[in-house]
Amino acid sequence: MNDNRVRPRGVTEWIRSNVLALVAIFIALSGSAAAVQVADTQRPAKSVATAAKSKRGRPGPPGPQGSQGAQGQQGLQGLQGIQGIQGLTGPTYGHSKGSTNPSASADSFLNTLSDGSVSPPTTGNLFVYASAPSVIVNCPTAATVNGGLYVDSVAVPGTGQVLPENTATILSDFGVTSDSLSATTHTVAYGFTCAGAETPTTITAANGTNVGAILLGS
Repeated sequence: MNDNRVRPRGVTEWIRSNVLALVAIFIALSGSAAAVQVADTQRPAKSVATAAKSKRGRPGPPGPQGSQGAQGQQGLQGLQGIQGIQGLTGPTYGHSKGSTNPSASADSFLNTLSDGSVSPPTTGNLFVYASAPSVIVNCPTAATVNGGLYVDSVAVPGTGQVLPENTATILSDFGVTSDSLSATTHTVAYGFTCAGAETPTTITAANGTNVGAILLGS
């Protein structure tokens, strides 16, 4: 009967015959452990990395501003915009009312207030006005003077005034024509008639006297 158990002598002989291989394995295992240990010792701790990061210096001051670059080329012209909506029609109504209407016709017109030629571009009523810092009207015998605005020698309703004779008086009057006037030249004037239908002998007005008209519409 064969006995397969290893005899002590056989183990000794096996070790002797494989001693170089065992030494090589031992050296290999020792080297790997040392490498791992060295790598672990060279790895910085978390606290060390954090401390190194906290020692970073403050940012420096900003540098000087650079020089301005060259001007770019002019862009293309934009498209023309859409035409706007037509505006509403202008004023077409005017009204003025005074306590007295002037005489149907005037005997005399103040020279400096009788050259108010106006040429409205369209048909419509006119708002007319006259003013003077001082007017003196002399009559033969009458003590008062009737005055008012006229357009083409037609009295403007509501513009009649009564002025003292031979007395400096501030003149201010305005009104609206009762009829629509054509688009032609018209004359706006301030006229006087002495009481009793007398014709004034003299009419004197100070500088700054004026007369005019505004077209109100049809």
